[in-house]
Amino acid sequence: MFRDKYHLLKRLKMSLGIYSIKLPVDDNELFQDVIVDTTIPVFSTYVPYQYEIVADLNELRIVDRYSADDSSLISNVYEIPNLFKNQRCIGINTIKPYIEYNGMMMTSSYETLDSYEVLATGQALADLSSAMIPPQTFKFIPPNKFQIFNQVLYNNKVYLELNYTHSPELFTIPETARESFYKLALLDTKAYLWNALRYYTTIQTAFGQMDLKIDGWENAESDRKDLLQEWDENYHLDSCPAIFFI
Repeated sequence: MFRDKYHLLKRLKMSLGIYSIKLPVDDNELFQDVIVDTTIPVFSTYVPYQYEIVADLNELRIVDRYSADDSSLISNVYEIPNLFKNQRCIGINTIKPYIEYNGMMMTSSYETLDSYEVLATGQALADLSSAMIPPQTFKFIPPNKFQIFNQVLYNNKVYLELNYTHSPELFTIPETARESFYKLALLDTKAYLWNALRYYTTIQTAFGQMDLKIDGWENAESDRKDLLQEWDENYHLDSCPAIFFI
């Protein structure tokens, strides 16, 4: 298991037997072209970085230019704030009403017969409303917007659980998912180096010319497809759908 991006590169080069070989690309270029541009975006679709925020919809609302002159029409499209410089929002797990209790946490504050009658009446009304009112749903609009349908909120604050691509520094990848990330990164690196080095028969090192043994990397692209197919059949079991009913 890797600790950070430098340890990841070291593990990859040691696994490939090229740790002491000077390649046509330096480590920074290799990390950018393979890990940042290829591995992170794909891996994030299976195990995204989940970030939670509480937001005021009035602050996120996008003014509809077609209905701006009609004060009775309010846009239901909102813009997700730009929270991370090097990470993209790729989806939304949950949008829920955010309710502040303001200290009303002790049951002794409302343990009266009247309070229970109000609670029972409120529950009955909620049951009736849920049967008559269409469910509230939402849709993510790439790259950074979402739309809420049948919106019924007590206030304008909502709880958002957002999905992002992982940080290029790799610290957002869960410990339990790092070995899976490494498997994909290894295949991506093999495929990248196979295409870059397959026309080389030898390479100059500090110890003289060295024959490259890259024949085993030829099937990296096929092995990568098999790995992603396996993930397609398994990773979705733990993921959340794009549209939620709340």
